[in-house]
Amino acid sequence: MARDLSRQFQQRKIDKQYFALVHSTPQALPGTSGVISQALQLRDGYVSKGQASDPACITEWELIASANKLSLLRLNLMTGHKHQIRFHLAKVLNAPILGERLYSQMAPIRCAPKDRLFLHSSYVAMERFKSSGPNKRYKLGIRSPMPPEFFKVCSHIGIDISPENRRGGVFIDDLSAEDMEKMDGAWMPRSM
Repeated sequence: MARDLSRQFQQRKIDKQYFALVHSTPQALPGTSGVISQALQLRDGYVSKGQASDPACITEWELIASANKLSLLRLNLMTGHKHQIRFHLAKVLNAPILGERLYSQMAPIRCAPKDRLFLHSSYVAMERFKSSGPNKRYKLGIRSPMPPEFFKVCSHIGIDISPENRRGGVFIDDLSAEDMEKMDGAWMPRSM
């Protein structure tokens, strides 16, 4: 299984989604969705723009909601570079993540913990195979529950979070999977 997951990561077949609460308004963003493509380089633990000859790092973004000069973005990480999302949002999109201290000097807001970066790895999906049955290949998705302080700040400023994103879950081919006995395992969600 580890070898298969490693192969899927290398071939960019793993779907990785994040939520970020950013300092920006819809008017300041270049639309409601887009793609950031910027080469990056790492020096002494700090990321900067890469050379034109470096491979591009790609982040897809979508505006989910906005309130009080903050916006909730859903991000799809198409490549994986250290601090890619943090740099892309702060330096390319001009929408630094709430709590960002390395790539932005934006002032914190009162209702948010000062030592918290409001970036949440919300969903990962990979290709898996059942041991038997007609359709052996399936997409296994795992949604991580939103951290309580992230949800609390969103609620405080007036951004609604769907119950699905609040509680997390397991998904088979994008459908909620409360019982996966036929998938060689079981999933027992907690009620929220």
